[in-house]
Amino acid sequence: MVFLQKYITGYLAHYIHSLWFLRLPQNAAAHEERIIPDGHLEMVIHLHRDKAKRLQQNACWQAEPQHLFLGQNTKSYYLKLEPGAELYGIRFRPEALPIFYDIAAHHLTDTIVSLDIIPGAKEIIRLADQDTDVTFESLTTYFSALLNKSNPANPKFLLARYAINKINRSLGQIKIDSLSSEMNISTKYLEEVFRFHVGITPKIYSTLVQLQYFIRYRNHHPLKTLTECSYEAGFYDQAHLIRTFTRYTEMNPHQYFKNPNQINNYFI
Repeated sequence: MVFLQKYITGYLAHYIHSLWFLRLPQNAAAHEERIIPDGHLEMVIHLHRDKAKRLQQNACWQAEPQHLFLGQNTKSYYLKLEPGAELYGIRFRPEALPIFYDIAAHHLTDTIVSLDIIPGAKEIIRLADQDTDVTFESLTTYFSALLNKSNPANPKFLLARYAINKINRSLGQIKIDSLSSEMNISTKYLEEVFRFHVGITPKIYSTLVQLQYFIRYRNHHPLKTLTECSYEAGFYDQAHLIRTFTRYTEMNPHQYFKNPNQINNYFI
């Protein structure tokens, strides 16, 4: 059984979705799960080496770096946690990374990089401690200091935030052309803003939001058919749902819901 503790960061919650600590008990069995894209960027610090592994294309498990940055994912991946795994995460709001660090989000899309190469991020490593309260407080202080040095009134950031909020409120069903017209900017410029701040296009982000809503709705209404749930989430029909779902998760909805999805369900 995977355990997760979340910490909401007060004013920082406008920029950081949550800080979290995940643990797999020493007496538990290893946990394997296909992690699906969710539209967020994260920093992850493993307290112990070689306790988390990813399945590679050659069907071999490879240990994750101990301290890593996860850019936006547009495809799923298999994660294995070994008993005794303990890890912290900083889950950013989709558009907020460049507020804290001098890096464009699209440079990190579908990649894993060490925190060492993100300017200023290496300091986070020393803040991770066995005491979760101490670690959450230290991380809050660290990111608050970064925020005080940044410019949240940056026009591009404000455009990205406005678009993200509109997409989220529409559950991913707003038309991107309509959104750019409402914002009085071109669709091309909106895509440019998204690439820099979010790391993916507005269309891909909208699709991920729509898929997450479908999964949440299905989890809360397990007796409804996939077709009923697909209509609720704004898909044209079940075939449209399956094509989209498979593209981003590399499995169909039936396969997904047969699995426990403990980690996915914590974050969707």
